[in-house]
Amino acid sequence: MSKSDIRYPQRRRIRECILRALYEHEINPQSPPFWSLEEGFTLFDIPFNKRDFGVRYLLKTLNLIDQLDELISEYLIDWSIERISLIDRNLLRMGIFELLYEPDIPVEVTINELVELSKIYSDEESPAFVNAVLDRVARNHVAPQKLLL
Repeated sequence: MSKSDIRYPQRRRIRECILRALYEHEINPQSPPFWSLEEGFTLFDIPFNKRDFGVRYLLKTLNLIDQLDELISEYLIDWSIERISLIDRNLLRMGIFELLYEPDIPVEVTINELVELSKIYSDEESPAFVNAVLDRVARNHVAPQKLLL
């Protein structure tokens, strides 16, 4: 395993591919999101046997997007969801999807991974914002046995 593999885990790369696909789909709804996802898999050298997680994750996130947006809106103080940058909106969608629908992924891992992606793709206020919203969602909507906060 190379140093870059240790510092940049494969699941984070897959999440990055999902973020790119969601973002591209939002900018250009005619663009099939799974093409963008496959491009990301190729770019990041994601092995074929690891891609199912990303495909399933993207499909479920897209299918739940209205419910995810409603939940995001509940946790915005003096903001509407339309005012959030597309990157932050998609990071929150991903995080809430993981918190609520991926019981095998620990809450701390989900929040940390999405905060780390916000540091790469968004502005300097984004990590604190993403962390705060996901933390509140986790505390109010995630089963206590999954929480170690």
